[in-house]
Amino acid sequence: MSANNFKRIFIDVVSLDAWHKPFDEKCTISDLHVDVAFVDRARLGGEEESKVRFHLSIKKAEIHVIVPPGELVEVLPDSVVRSAPPILRGKQTTTIARKQQTEGSAKGSLALSNNGASATGETTLSANLSVARGDSTEIQREIELMGVMHTQVTRGHHRWALEPDIGESVLYGRRWDAVKEPRLKLRDLRKSSQKSFDPIVYIEARCLRDDLKIEDIELKDESKWQRLSRRLGQENRIAAAESYIRNRLAKFGIEVSPHSVHEKFSEILIAQIAAIPSNTDEK
Repeated sequence: MSANNFKRIFIDVVSLDAWHKPFDEKCTISDLHVDVAFVDRARLGGEEESKVRFHLSIKKAEIHVIVPPGELVEVLPDSVVRSAPPILRGKQTTTIARKQQTEGSAKGSLALSNNGASATGETTLSANLSVARGDSTEIQREIELMGVMHTQVTRGHHRWALEPDIGESVLYGRRWDAVKEPRLKLRDLRKSSQKSFDPIVYIEARCLRDDLKIEDIELKDESKWQRLSRRLGQENRIAAAESYIRNRLAKFGIEVSPHSVHEKFSEILIAQIAAIPSNTDEK
């Protein structure tokens, strides 16, 4: 496949790949495999011409499978993975301590004698006792790598929303095994005379601007950085990082306005590929 069919816009942060077994006379139905992996705190801005460097992570994202209108291929509805078993990465143990207070009283007598005198006496002593006894309860829960929810946008357009588990702030790693867990099945609708070209299925990774976690922003011009730090500070650093993101999108032919990158609910395309015909064993 031509490199023009790939838009690895933020390959530093997300890796996206997709393939299906080639269609032929004997194979008209094929599994669509989608591999997606996220990197925590990817470093951007290493290019010489870049004026800013920063760390970028993704808090939430969506993976879209899109069959463009007119393509001679269809999704088999009963093959779509609409729920997935959790991928576990360990257990979290919470200990709850409890204390029980026991109160009581004690009495006793103490006899005193004086060998030098004939008198004897007895003194009665009493005291309140308080005893603390503690125990604890441990609660364990399994921790998932990411949460996944499937929805259908339109006919032939499916998406899987990914978000971290409770306690995590960004996406990291893979949510499913691309080889063993295909997302859905495709059926070839082409006739023999139409088999010169493979049908196209797009896979996209998208997120909102609000789901881009930008950290540790530095302007490479130290003197300029110092001036801005004193005058306007963090707001200017964020603007510089957003400008970098906008330029990266434009480099791949995705024109966005400065307002779109600044608006926290605007949708940003972070990767787009076309699934390639390939034998699974060769991946």
